Amino acid sequence: MHHKDGVCIVLCFHNEEANLPQAVAGIVSQTHIHWRLVLVDDGSSDGSSHWAMEQSKKDPRIQVLRVWPQKGISAARNAGMNQCVNRYLAFCDADDVWMPYKLEKQLEALQTKNASICHTNTWYVDATTGFQSKPTQLPKHITYKRLLMGNPLGFSTLLLDKQALRIPLFPILPAGIIHEDYAFLITLFKTQDEPHEIGTSGSGPGGSGREACIFAPTIALVETPCVRIGLSAQGRAAQKGRALRSQAYILKHYAGISPIRIIVYLFSYFYLAMKKRRSATLIHMVKQGFVFGILLRCILNLQAQTVSVGMPYFEDRLRCLQLMQVLDSNVSFCNRPIDYRHGLSLHTLYFNDTNITPFDTAHYHGRLAFKKIRTYIQALPLVLKLKYDTHHPFGWSDGPMIPNVGAQYYVNAGFEIVSPFLDIRIAPELVKAQNKDFQNPPYRPGGIDLIDRFGTKPYQQLFWGQSHVRLNLGPISTGLSNENLWWGPGKKAAILMSNNAPGFAHGFISTNRPIKTPYGSFEFQLVGGNLKPSGYSIPTTPTQGEWPYISAADNQVIPKEKLYDRAFSGYCITVQPTLTPGLFLGFQRARLSDTIASKQAYLAVLSSKFAPKDEYYGLNRIENANQLVTISARYLFAASHAEIYVEWGREDWAWDIEDFLTQPEVSRAYLLGFAKVYPINSTKYLSFSGEFTNIQAPFVSYSRQKGYSFYTHSSVGYTHQGQVMGAGIGPGSNMQSIEFSANDGYKSKGVRIERVVHNIDQLYWRMEAWKLPNANPNKVDDSKNFVDICLTGFKQFFVHKAIVNYKLVVMKTYNYNWWYLSPKDGGRDGPFRFKGKNLWSWGAEVSWIQRF
Repeated sequence: MHHKDGVCIVLCFHNEEANLPQAVAGIVSQTHIHWRLVLVDDGSSDGSSHWAMEQSKKDPRIQVLRVWPQKGISAARNAGMNQCVNRYLAFCDADDVWMPYKLEKQLEALQTKNASICHTNTWYVDATTGFQSKPTQLPKHITYKRLLMGNPLGFSTLLLDKQALRIPLFPILPAGIIHEDYAFLITLFKTQDEPHEIGTSGSGPGGSGREACIFAPTIALVETPCVRIGLSAQGRAAQKGRALRSQAYILKHYAGISPIRIIVYLFSYFYLAMKKRRSATLIHMVKQGFVFGILLRCILNLQAQTVSVGMPYFEDRLRCLQLMQVLDSNVSFCNRPIDYRHGLSLHTLYFNDTNITPFDTAHYHGRLAFKKIRTYIQALPLVLKLKYDTHHPFGWSDGPMIPNVGAQYYVNAGFEIVSPFLDIRIAPELVKAQNKDFQNPPYRPGGIDLIDRFGTKPYQQLFWGQSHVRLNLGPISTGLSNENLWWGPGKKAAILMSNNAPGFAHGFISTNRPIKTPYGSFEFQLVGGNLKPSGYSIPTTPTQGEWPYISAADNQVIPKEKLYDRAFSGYCITVQPTLTPGLFLGFQRARLSDTIASKQAYLAVLSSKFAPKDEYYGLNRIENANQLVTISARYLFAASHAEIYVEWGREDWAWDIEDFLTQPEVSRAYLLGFAKVYPINSTKYLSFSGEFTNIQAPFVSYSRQKGYSFYTHSSVGYTHQGQVMGAGIGPGSNMQSIEFSANDGYKSKGVRIERVVHNIDQLYWRMEAWKLPNANPNKVDDSKNFVDICLTGFKQFFVHKAIVNYKLVVMKTYNYNWWYLSPKDGGRDGPFRFKGKNLWSWGAEVSWIQRF
């Protein structure tokens, strides 16, 4: 066909049996009928080649060209272009679909505007979920200088006039370098600030670019969207790890610019990547088959810098994606909150409109942008939680929520101001609880401000929540924050630092992404701040008789003038050695002081020694101090999509080297865990995980440190506002947890079995006191622990811009608070195996994450 308006279309494919029919159908349906389609089979091994041959028999305008073995996209396109004799040239990817009017509108635009290149606006469609974005709004004028900042053109939208242009061949890039489309366009567009003759044919690495000269091309834009760009598993721009290196290579070898200008353009490339219609990170996830509807709509859009510790769904999903080799395997997940934009190379996080993909940045709702100063204000999601416990409190790692019987409500919302170097987030939290009566324990641990019931009235408090002011200077961030922290590899618990208590006000210096060195990559966080008391004085023994309900006499509110803060200083260091990729080794240390004599108290962890004998200053002990130290390890089995991890710590370090070598287990605690993902297909997978936490003191501590549990220490127990900052099960307790879930995109359902043994230390240390007549009328039975065994069913689904998750807990409790029944209550006298208070109860929790 040699019609004056004839168009030759080159469509290259490799194993695209699922997508090819739709792409070809879009071309066949064109209202402009003078076209010729060259289908280039780049070494396919599925049925796509046979299908293409069948189409060529049905329509003489379709030609099939087979390249064997596979040569790559550049060689395939060059082979296709060699078959083109028409005036106009166009390209289409196998996962893209043209609208019937595409060629007609583009030819009209070329003639009307006397242009040599025409492109169009597009939609973006997630091939997994089918969600389609609003139309892009590309600039009408695209200069060569703008092209150097990053490619704004959709390659499947281009229509080139071969009479006005000399079309270069697609470059064959070195191994590891991607973005052939970009190198092709740089070669085609190459010019200076002012239009002048440029080299095309043959220009490339080492070429002079002056052998064949044409004038800078004129570009026309069809504002009507004409192409649906598919985000399919075959998206080659997915290789985000190579993107920056490839960008620099092309700017150097094809644009021929200086190293200093390359650096300038790479900074622009970073900034404009947020507006780019193809996010390399997201397509990489799609390529791996684990970017589901919820990820497309939820994980990559709201521009908050960090993932708040405890945010429902997102933390677990990101960690799962790392196991699937979708996210950067250099991030340890042992130092949280994670700065996902710097640490994980994600430009966005929470999707704010089900009809908008992350590439349609011009249509974000809930966002106000100031382009000239590269700053925007973004609404954070509204997080609502409702929790209900029927008999006694159960649950932990829930931030400012308190131990409660009855209904408890949690609300978190706010906004964030983000600029290239400064991030300000205001995200307060509100907690309201019915705070009903429940039966208190016979004794409470001493040396710790640990509250089992916060007063006797309904509870309500407003917190600063997940707010921060963060200054980002390269890989280092510093600022002030009230965010929850999490140190260590644990998922359900952490020995040293978790989100079991409310976040505390602190200053920090930390890495925002792994810093790579010849010896490995490392992350660190240095923190100093104030820990606040609960404001309640609860005696270690009940004041109202034997096992009473918690009464006003047991909940004395302490006047504010008698309350004092404690100083906290700590650090977390995680290293991934070069010789052992996938292995993360961590060291965490925290130091507390009941005296804030100067600002140096917030950095005391850097100057104080490890031994307990060094925790006091002077003979008069003007400072009562305590420290906790943990070491951790996490190992990723990348090929098996699995991980194992461990954390081991001591509440006090050894007195000296002999003490450590002879009794290393004194005051220790430990945590073990694993996780395994079983992929089923591109959207479905199964997850199996387990975690085992042991805070109970070892046997040697019962003689050497009687009455002294992990987290307890005179006036500097390890709490903030009445809750333990480490493992929520608390002093002397153990927990075992096994979880299985089935996941399909954003949908998830599963079960969890947990066994919690409460404060064994207290049982053993109070044994003799419990035998007194007024303490326990039925004596005591050291063969029976206070144990909760829980079966939790959970489900997650999506409802119009919101993620909904609910849990239902059925719990069997044995020997509640070590209470044994008397004969009149159905118990029996005897030296052994008294009948304890065993009961069934239930609880429920619903969380709702509303996006804007």
